[in-house]
Amino acid sequence: MEDKTLAPQHESLNALSVDELVQLRHALIDDNSTQLLRKLDEHVRDLATSNSGRAADIFDALAASDTYDDRDAAAIYIGPLFSTLPDRAETVLLTLLQDSDDNIRTTAFETLEDLVEHDILTVDDSARLTRVFHTANATSTT
Repeated sequence: MEDKTLAPQHESLNALSVDELVQLRHALIDDNSTQLLRKLDEHVRDLATSNSGRAADIFDALAASDTYDDRDAAAIYIGPLFSTLPDRAETVLLTLLQDSDDNIRTTAFETLEDLVEHDILTVDDSARLTRVFHTANATSTT
């Protein structure tokens, strides 16, 4: 039986290309390895402070993915990237706020609310992004 740990963990994960990391996510989803998937997602979230460029590249890929779980993870874990690369993080969040799936849009909006609550986004930025969310919701129901 194959060992399903993320050991040797961070060094190995950092050696993976963005595409390989996304493929690893898909393998973990297919194997229903929820604990390992959560650890991988938390690793990506933590990269926002230790290697923000790489984190932004990964979040870009997740937000653009055809896979619901990838976009959902991006919507959940994007928050810390606002502290290091706010422009890149905002681009990802904008993508997610306009997602074709209303659940992804809602999760992204909840992240937006958390960012405002923790004074990471200004009221003006929040208002602008909230308009994007409401426009996407109005457009998806017509």
